[in-house]
Amino acid sequence: MGCHGEATWERVREFYLEGLPWNLPGLMGSRCPGSTSVGELSGRDDVVLGLLTGNLVEGARRKLGHFGLDGHFDRDGQLFGGFGDHDRDRDDVARRGREHVRQELDWWEPNEVWVIGDTPLDVQCARAIGVRVLAVATGMFSRDEIAVGSRISCWGTSGTPTGWCRS
Repeated sequence: MGCHGEATWERVREFYLEGLPWNLPGLMGSRCPGSTSVGELSGRDDVVLGLLTGNLVEGARRKLGHFGLDGHFDRDGQLFGGFGDHDRDRDDVARRGREHVRQELDWWEPNEVWVIGDTPLDVQCARAIGVRVLAVATGMFSRDEIAVGSRISCWGTSGTPTGWCRS
């Protein structure tokens, strides 16, 4: 979506956030069989969870709350990661998230960072910051569409690997 000027962007933002309470009940979602719960991961000392999303911070918070995931991606009461209200290009969102990790944790080891996603943009943004990626074929995109020409680990919603994805 193209927005010309901050006034237009602010109107789009307000419209989106005002509509979320009516749209959230229609969103379906469930944990993929075989996956580790977010609660299990967020309770570990050796794991930090963050979000990379084109969504707005407040939109992400509301969606997480709808699915009972609020609190798992917070650091000091703030959502941790990169968000679409700071950058509109997903690769820039990922770069900002990487910088957030570096600043907050004084750490960055790309081989220990995973992006888990279900869209081609998720795979692309992981590549932009040089981290590992696990694509989950939830049905919105095919394995080949998600792979974006890369050899990546791709899981189906059955919770079992569907092999290396190639487009």
